[in-house]
Amino acid sequence: MDNPIHRDWMYNRMLGRDFNPAWLVGVKHFLEFAKSQRDYLESRQIRCPCRKCKNMRYENPEKVHLDLLRNGFVADYWCWTCHGEEENDNLNNNNNGASSIQFMDDDDEINEEYNNMKQENSDVRLARCLPK
Repeated sequence: MDNPIHRDWMYNRMLGRDFNPAWLVGVKHFLEFAKSQRDYLESRQIRCPCRKCKNMRYENPEKVHLDLLRNGFVADYWCWTCHGEEENDNLNNNNNGASSIQFMDDDDEINEEYNNMKQENSDVRLARCLPK
């Protein structure tokens, strides 16, 4: 996936010897997003997307915050699929000027086929987050 402009902050953790203020704000936003998802609301834990944990470990948000401060984000985690974000959501929020095209059709067969493909895509995203 291409680097969405609105997520550039994720891999700009340091500004000289200090934390980049934009990165700190972005981490706060990430944690708020992750805590709004069903997985967190049910378990009070989220996957840790730091370079060490690589979305494989569930931790409380405070521990995830500390891990991100120490280690930064795992490489190429532009779309937060392991935290409930849909890839299409990320593309629609991308501020690079590309427009989103949506197709709607009333034909039940096409809608059913689309829903099946969407479920398969969801299963693939989930598989990316599961330990191997």
